Amino acid sequence: MATLLTFFLAAAAGSSGVDVGKQLVAAMKSGDGARIRALLAEVGAEPTKTTVEIVLRIGVEHPSHEVYAAVRQTLAAVRGAEAIAAIGKTLAQQKDERMRTLALFALEDIPVEAAVSHLEARLKDKDQALAIRAARALGGKPFKSAVTALVGILPAAEKMSPEYGLVARQALYQLTGQNIRVAEDWAKWWAKEREVWEPGLSDGGKGRSWRGFRPPMPLPRFFGIEVLSVRVVFVIDISGSMEEPAAGFGMSRVQLVKQELIRTIKGLRPETRFTVISFNNKITPLWPSLYPATPPNIAKAVAWVQGLAASGTTWTQEALAAAFDIKEANAIVLLSDGSPCKGAGLLPTQPILDWVERANRFRKVAVHAVGFREAFVPFLRSLAQQNGGTYRNAQPDSPAGEGEERDPEGERDEGGARGPKAGARPLQKTP
Repeated sequence: MATLLTFFLAAAAGSSGVDVGKQLVAAMKSGDGARIRALLAEVGAEPTKTTVEIVLRIGVEHPSHEVYAAVRQTLAAVRGAEAIAAIGKTLAQQKDERMRTLALFALEDIPVEAAVSHLEARLKDKDQALAIRAARALGGKPFKSAVTALVGILPAAEKMSPEYGLVARQALYQLTGQNIRVAEDWAKWWAKEREVWEPGLSDGGKGRSWRGFRPPMPLPRFFGIEVLSVRVVFVIDISGSMEEPAAGFGMSRVQLVKQELIRTIKGLRPETRFTVISFNNKITPLWPSLYPATPPNIAKAVAWVQGLAASGTTWTQEALAAAFDIKEANAIVLLSDGSPCKGAGLLPTQPILDWVERANRFRKVAVHAVGFREAFVPFLRSLAQQNGGTYRNAQPDSPAGEGEERDPEGERDEGGARGPKAGARPLQKTP
């Protein structure tokens, strides 16, 4: 709270936004979330620079999910040039990573072309994770300027990292529906089509489904989910119930999962960094951080997975916490066949969902979930939907979409702006 008060005094001096700023700060000081939300609803489409900065600060500092969601909605409604410029300046200059992240989310949510130039300016940011997020955000901007920016950065993005190149290509697919294989050919295509091109976003402007996107190389799959991320943690339940038969497969659940995970690990691309965490009433990582998918490391991982055996109970929250502790990761896939528990009793799942929401608010790691039909499906489905992921039934290498349960409100590509919900997407997250 002291941070917000200090910030307000500096920002509000001589500003016409003082009145609303004072009210927001007073409500923040009192801890009155309902009052904060009511004031946010009054901000309007053309707030002052000072008001925008205070709203951003509240979004970063207030712990309530309801207040955070109200901040996102308030910023998404911004249309004034001064306010959008203030958000862009925060993205460009703030040292607080959470402030920069929230500013980027705001520009992603604002559906006007004025946001494009601020996102484009970050495509060459020295923070590559931020540059990748900016490219992803441009995939939801149906404007010629967004296509131009992405076509222009694609050659450099592919040189910088395979992940950046894939995200830029996916964003271009969202905007144009084109699956062009060579970066130079993108430039030739755009030079020819730019004058006549019209946006054709499907799904009410949310962007094309990722399903039609074809990356320039084959992608490994885990239970049908394409592993597009190159920084991934697999979190695998090995509790006692995993020794039960996997219906229709002639083997136990743990045997089926080991078989599928080994096949996936063997198919990881060399640039991928990964680890595996097994859990029951003990949390056991293959490695405490992400390791490259080199042949020696793949061999070690395969041997480690082969040695997994089912026993014990299901410490799901502790396993997720261990995965989030790996700061490099931008994708987590959780496989489980039962309810979270501790000791002899089942745990309520809403506190776990709330914890993940707080942990992931500014990281936006994609959390995907795979379960057997006997699993505690509502929890796994909610976990995936809340965190930009996909829930799937455990069906080995099933085609994309089969066995999948996803947000009925639609799909967004990885890292897409989520006001309140996000849909199915490949196994990938924003950094």
